[in-house]
Amino acid sequence: MALSASGCAPDCDEIAETAAEIVLGTGASNEDYRPVVEGETLEAVFGGQGGQHIWAGFRGWGMSPGPPLLNSLNSDQLPVAYFSIEADPGVLAAGGPNRAELTKNDDGSFQGAGQIAFLNIWPETLPSLFPDNYEEQGQSWDVTMELLRGVLDDIESRDWLMSVQLTDQCGFEAEASATIRVSGLETNP
Repeated sequence: MALSASGCAPDCDEIAETAAEIVLGTGASNEDYRPVVEGETLEAVFGGQGGQHIWAGFRGWGMSPGPPLLNSLNSDQLPVAYFSIEADPGVLAAGGPNRAELTKNDDGSFQGAGQIAFLNIWPETLPSLFPDNYEEQGQSWDVTMELLRGVLDDIESRDWLMSVQLTDQCGFEAEASATIRVSGLETNP
């Protein structure tokens, strides 16, 4: 997979010789990356601003990984990644569009971990999980936390479809998904 000098377009014809493929993964960094196993439980993590997220990532072949890492002048040449976690109740998490800085591996693949799928646990995003009169019932902190704990327990008891879609600068697209469960949801950090 040959790329031209920084700032120049990749050889999309050469890249097209390998079918675009990605594997959904998780990990806070490329060193921590691992594939997501169908049916596994992923732990929610608190971010710096108090919200929760799931670490997401991918490993791929047959796509342009873009220029070398930390070349912010070429950020528009980096692939665009979208992550989601959803089921019948609605969208639990979303992330993207993110310009994904990728690491090239010795086997010719590339990977991007440390991506964030932000959890969106609100009556507007998951209305069927919240009681109809949630806002009326949640007038006190104790009642609100009790109702929210019930919603979080419901989320943790369900199967969710975690997905990634990736598009590179050549226009090649690939997607992958796995059924997961989520654990570690808290009402506050």
